[in-house]
Parts: sequence; C-alpha cells; structure tokens
Amino acid sequence: MKPLPIGIQTFSEIVNHDMVYIDKTDLIYQLIKPQKYFFLSRPRRFGKSLLISTLQAYFEGRKELFKGLKIEQLETEWTEYPVVMLSLASCKSNDLNEIVKFISTALSQQEFRFGLADKAESVDDNIKPNTNFNLRLERIIETAYQQTGKQVVLLIDEYDALMLNTIEDLTAFAKIRLHINNLLAPLKDLDPILNFVLITGTAHFSQMYMFDEVNNIIDITMSDKYAELCGFTDLEIETYFADYLAEFAARINKTIPEIMVELKRYCGGYQFSNINKQLYNPYCVVQTLANFTFSNYWAKEEKTSPLVNFLNTPKYQDWQDNMRIINDYDMPYEIRKSCFLLVLRRGYLSMKSYSKEYDQYVVGIPNEDVKTLFGKSASTFRARRGRWTSGR
Repeated sequence: MKPLPIGIQTFSEIVNHDMVYIDKTDLIYQLIKPQKYFFLSRPRRFGKSLLISTLQAYFEGRKELFKGLKIEQLETEWTEYPVVMLSLASCKSNDLNEIVKFISTALSQQEFRFGLADKAESVDDNIKPNTNFNLRLERIIETAYQQTGKQVVLLIDEYDALMLNTIEDLTAFAKIRLHINNLLAPLKDLDPILNFVLITGTAHFSQMYMFDEVNNIIDITMSDKYAELCGFTDLEIETYFADYLAEFAARINKTIPEIMVELKRYCGGYQFSNINKQLYNPYCVVQTLANFTFSNYWAKEEKTSPLVNFLNTPKYQDWQDNMRIINDYDMPYEIRKSCFLLVLRRGYLSMKSYSKEYDQYVVGIPNEDVKTLFGKSASTFRARRGRWTSGR
C-alpha cells in the first residue's frame, strides 16, 4: 500500500515519496484559466494548504511533479511564473505583538527570496517589525515582476487564522484585522502585473469587514463547479484508498460497504453547494484509515482552538438553540447577534440538503466527530432567504 500523507501538506513531498494523492488537478486546471482572483473558504484541515502547495508547484512550472495526473493531459504550455506565497496558519499565539512579528517574518522570507533583504527575519529576532505590510507586499510583487518579466502569482493560505486567534479579545481582533486589511490593500492597484490570486480561509471577507480591499475577488466557496476542490467524495475514497478499506474491513470482519457507512457517519456529511453532493473531511479519513479505528480525530485537533473556547463561554455556549435568525449569510463577527455563521463556515455545521422549489437549506452538525466537540445533541436548521429555523 502507498504511504498515507499524515500531516503532510506539501505537494512535492507527497509526489516524491509516492504517497496517496487524491487527484483534483483537472479542477485546478479549470480554476486557473478563466479568471484571476479567487477566494475559497473551507473548514480547518480540509485540504486548503495542499491545494495552495499544488498551485505553487504548477505555476512554478514543475511539470515533472504532475506526471500521470489529470492535468498532464490538459496543460500544454507549463509556463513558469514567479510565485509569492504567504501562509498565516502556523502562528498559534493570541499575543498581538507576536502576531504582528509573524506577519513581518512571513513577508521577510519573500523579501529574502527576491533579493530585497540580506537575510530572512525570525520570529525570535529582537527587532521592531516594519508594519508597512502593504508597501512591503507591493514591493515584493513589483520586484518579482521586474526580475522575471512575467506576471506574479499570489497565494495566501488561511488569511483569517491570525484574527481567529484573538477572537476572545475584540480589541486585539480589530487591530489584527486592520493589519491584514493593510496587507491586502495593494491588490487592486497591482492588477496589471498579477496573473492569479487565491486566498483561503475559514471566514468570508465580509465577516471581517474586508470587502473594500478585495471587492474584485470571486468567492468559489459555494460554487457547484468547485465544490469538490477540497474534501473527498465517496468515489475518491473507494478508488484511492481501496487497499486501506480492504485491510480495515478484514481487521474488524466487516464489508467495505459497511466501512464506508461508518466512515460517512464519522467523517462525512459536508456539503458546499446546492447540488446536494456530500463530502468527507480529508484529515478524518486519513487518520481513520491510518489507525484502522473510528474516532473523533478532527475534534481532538479542533478542541484547542480559541474559537471553541469562545463558543463555550456562557454568552455563546447555547449557539445551537439561540442562533436561528440572521439577516445575511455573511454577517460580520462584531454584530454578535449570532454565532451561527461562524460555526457554519468553520465546519461545526454544514449544509445537509437544498430544496430549489422552496429555496431552502437544511443545515446540521455534519458527523459524529464534530458532534463530540461540544458534547451536544445534533440539531438541524432550515434556512430560507436569510431566515433560519430549528428542526430537531
């Protein structure tokens, strides 16, 4: 059996070590051709970072990594572009100064790559960070363009992670949001020298009051076309993990269809479009098949999130009962009338089905793994034109 990519989110490492890779490069090819600016929201550990890494390898022209994958039959040019990639997910601190230094360090690494600094900063450096993040990113992109004569690709992974670290401190939250706003401010002016932009996160821009800076971006979060870009389908699991399913079934004296039923109960139940196509959490699936045991793998990782602590405070711990009615799918966090949208985007709730006839969604806790996160019984909610009602 091929090794499972446990904890590995780098495309080249998965390919070079011949690990199991769910080939979605045909969808990636469709994404990169017609438009320029995209935003994708998915829950944590849903494959966003691997998607970013795959895109980076593609735009860097690393054709050899895509041998045997679907995109190999689609792409004929394999043009190399300069890529600026910022990952904001690895900082776990809720300290304002440490977060600012983390942003500065991420930019410094790109400045060093393109010869704008003699060395890259470290978060441990005892220096005051340059917080002109907009000017620094603008200079990086302009330099990359000047050095290569080619338009630049910008990839930003988990843009909202740093803000969510401070969600229990509204003052710090607002300051970090301003820094991220500042970071993204040059995008519109840099349009002539940008080839492709993808920003990922768990919260939508309007929830962060950031639409003014990125109002030309296409949100593909609920796109039917790209619903399967992150996450596994039944067919993908049955195809790419066939050996592991067979081994699992043999170990516990079950059939593969019976294993799939349990896998859906623990790891499935996610839906990101109106076409009623259910997806599985990749992290949960890989952990389950690696350990040949069903458990709450995703919840164990998520329970340390500041957001979980926030939702379990007395003010918000009844979110399943009290968060029925909203006026806008992308209500800003500060309004605080409801945490419903926050838990929906984060993956604590998911669309269960959609009725075109009634223009109505049914939303509920996706699976057993997520249910253990709060230790509450599952609820479903129905939504029509912004109004949500409970349906247990």
